[in-house]
Amino acid sequence: MSERGYVVEGVDRKLINKLFRNEMRDYKPFNTREWIKSEIVEYNWEEHYNRARKKFLKKAEEDKLLEKKAGIKEKIYQVGHSVLSDFQESAYLRIRHEMAKELKKILNENQKYKDIDTYMLEERLTVIGSFNPDDYRTMADFFDELTGQIHQTASWGRFYFEYETYQYYFENSVLKYFTVIAAEEVMNHLDQHILSEYEEVFADKLSVAEIKRIINDLADVYLDGFLFKLQEEYVTDLLALAELEFEERAHHKIYEKDLAERERRKAEELAELERKREEEARMLEDIFGREYNPSLRRNVRYILHIGETNTGKTHHALERMKEARTGLYLAPLRLLALEVYEKLNAEGVPCSLKTGEEEKPVEGANHISCTVEMFHEKEFYEVVVIDESQMIADKDRGFSWFKAITKANAEEVHIIGSKNIKEMMMGLLDDGVAEIYEYTRDIPLQVENKEFSLKDTKKGDALVCFSRKQVLENASKLQNNGRQVSVIYGSMPPETRKKQIDRFIKGETSVVVATDAIGMGLNLPIRRIVFWKMKNLMVRGEEGLLLRR
Repeated sequence: MSERGYVVEGVDRKLINKLFRNEMRDYKPFNTREWIKSEIVEYNWEEHYNRARKKFLKKAEEDKLLEKKAGIKEKIYQVGHSVLSDFQESAYLRIRHEMAKELKKILNENQKYKDIDTYMLEERLTVIGSFNPDDYRTMADFFDELTGQIHQTASWGRFYFEYETYQYYFENSVLKYFTVIAAEEVMNHLDQHILSEYEEVFADKLSVAEIKRIINDLADVYLDGFLFKLQEEYVTDLLALAELEFEERAHHKIYEKDLAERERRKAEELAELERKREEEARMLEDIFGREYNPSLRRNVRYILHIGETNTGKTHHALERMKEARTGLYLAPLRLLALEVYEKLNAEGVPCSLKTGEEEKPVEGANHISCTVEMFHEKEFYEVVVIDESQMIADKDRGFSWFKAITKANAEEVHIIGSKNIKEMMMGLLDDGVAEIYEYTRDIPLQVENKEFSLKDTKKGDALVCFSRKQVLENASKLQNNGRQVSVIYGSMPPETRKKQIDRFIKGETSVVVATDAIGMGLNLPIRRIVFWKMKNLMVRGEEGLLLRR
């Protein structure tokens, strides 16, 4: 329309459409068919065919060359696979000597840094002096030291930066060195036919660098085995080795001698450890006497309630205790003892409370709810309920459960615990187990495999931290983001903790941030549990695990 001289800027669209239709009525159509015929007749098809044919033949030649190159590389790879399987022992002797020299250089020249969490890049590294070889028994001990550098690592599909440890340093050093000597070894085993064929196809001589690229993934296969052997090496053995020149036969004899000496030292260390254990056992026997010797009462009926959390184990045991003339409930936490105390009194069963912090006697009560440390074997009860018995394995408090289970003075003892406690209880109680009840969830737990961050928090979540500091930090962040939060940790006064729990149950707060104490039988309307930085659950673990019911 603009080409025809019409002004279209700011003109009503209906008017433009009308003008367009009027113009199109007089517009002569383009004869497409005649145009195509004329173009085809004029086009030089023979020249086009020759160009296409030439291009096709060139591509076929290139594909053939690529196929030849791939075939030669596959031959070299197969030779490498065969050679390296027989080269491992010889390769490790060389790696051992090379890493020994590297270790000596590090101990003499590098600085030692104060140990911190490798992910805490916001904290500057602090030099605390030079390395002392006597501080390290094996290379595994030295691998935990920091190099002072920062490197990239992958976790949960993402890349992160962290402070580098010598484990990563030596891993890279071993891989780099082994790739070189492996490539040289493969080069020495290639026959002249393969070398000539490579030179003919690639128009260049085969180099060690090219072999390194071809067998790179083969080198990775052997890396873990070399690192495992290296971390078992005694630091003193490697430092002595670093002073020697490499000669394979001599180093093979030294390695065999060091291996034999290592086995001897391990046997001595195990014998010394066993001697100390026996000495500790004698000391415990002398100090505590019968307290550490189970004296099971043969007239006691032990009833096991085994199952996962929140399957009704404690409820069934308490129902039996309520029917008894006298009863004792032993809890791992003051808060749990308080919950049972309130439950029984609310249901018309007078019950007193006794913990290390408080006592609440109830007139006419023949039942007591208390923490396990308050147990006294001289008092007789018709029914005793011992909750969270898997705590018998706890290094600090386990003896309290051991004593309560083995010295309970009652007609019936109901032992409540997780599945992993069943075999231990059967072994400990021998023939005393009269009944076993096993409980399962109606709705199984589901594990979410995605990474969790605080911004993903939802209503009904419980964020479990493993220190009071983490609890307070995360609670503060959530509150600053507009969340109403209940906070629970071990040293909190019982009444305050109860108030925090009640607020969550009533819906006044939407999220619980707590230590792992909430996992011991507390009844809370939780939809999802997040374990925050699970150092207490996994060795050197840093990642969160999220469970959803």
